[in-house]
Amino acid sequence: MRYAYASSSPAGVYLLEFLRVNSKNINGEFFGVITAPDKPTGRGQAVLENSISRAARDLNLRVFKPRNQEEIAEIITKNQIDLVVTMAFGVLIGKQLLQLSKYGWVNLHLSLLPKYRGAAPVQYALLNQETETGISLFKLDEGLDTGPLAFQEKTQIGDKENSAELMKRLSELASGSLLKLINNIENQDFSPQIGEPSFAPKLKKSQGKIEFGQDSRKIHAQYRAFTPWPGSYADFRGKKIIFTSLDISQVDLKGLLPGEAVIKGGELLIQTGSGTLVITKIKPENSKELRVMDFGNGIRYQKTEVLKFE
Repeated sequence: MRYAYASSSPAGVYLLEFLRVNSKNINGEFFGVITAPDKPTGRGQAVLENSISRAARDLNLRVFKPRNQEEIAEIITKNQIDLVVTMAFGVLIGKQLLQLSKYGWVNLHLSLLPKYRGAAPVQYALLNQETETGISLFKLDEGLDTGPLAFQEKTQIGDKENSAELMKRLSELASGSLLKLINNIENQDFSPQIGEPSFAPKLKKSQGKIEFGQDSRKIHAQYRAFTPWPGSYADFRGKKIIFTSLDISQVDLKGLLPGEAVIKGGELLIQTGSGTLVITKIKPENSKELRVMDFGNGIRYQKTEVLKFE
C-alpha cells in the first residue's frame, strides 16, 4: 500500500513528523506530502512555503503543491496513491477525487464529531468554555466533516490550556489510533456520526478584540482560544496592544469601570464587566513584547493614574 499525507496548517506538523518517524511500523510506503502552494506572506508579500512544506523537506519527503483538485487527482493517479491521510488540509474534497484512491481519504479532526465541524474546533471548544473534548478519525465524504467514524477518544481540557497546547496534545492523543487505522485500513469498520452537530467556522482577525464589558472568565476563555492567533488585543491611546500573558485576578478594583486599569507590582490589572484581569506581558502592534513594568516606565505611569483600554 502507498499512502500520502495532506495538510496545509501548522497544526498538522506533529502528525507529519509522527508518520515519518513511525513509517517502519506502518504497512505501506509513505510516498509524500500534499500541501498548499507557496503564497505571498506578510507586509513585504514575499512568496514563502508553509510550515508543512518546510517540515516535509526537513524530513526528506517528496512535497507536492497542487493548485486545484485536478492537480491533486493527477498526483494520486500518476503515483498510485492508495490512501490519503489528512489533517487541516483546508480543501473540501469532491466526490470524484475521494474515489480515486483505493481506500479513500481518512481525516483527523480535533473534536468529538459531530460537535465543532469546521476549521477551528479547538478554538471554539475553548471559547465556549468546554471542559471536555477529543479526537475523531473518520473517512472523508463530500460534506464538511460529516463522514463515518473509525475512532474517537475523549480528554479533559486543562484550566489554562491554550489552543496551541491543546492542538498538540490532541494530535499526540490521536497518533496511536491513526497507526492502527492505517495498518488495518482494508478491514476497518466505519460508523455513522451520531448526535446534534455544531460548527466551528474559520476564525477572523477581528474576533481577537476584547470587549471588557464581558465576564472575566469569558475573556480568559477568549485569550486561551485565540493564542497564538489571532491573539487577544485592545486599543490604548490609539494603538493596538496585544496581551501575551493574561489570567484572572482575585484583586477587587473598586470603583473602576470595564476597561479601566492600574499597574501594581509589575502587573496590569483591568476591570471587566465582572471580575478583574491580570496581565504581565504585552506586545504593542509592530513592536517587541514588553513586561508590564517596562510598559509602565515607557508611558511614565503614575501610581494614582487610571489607564483606559478600549
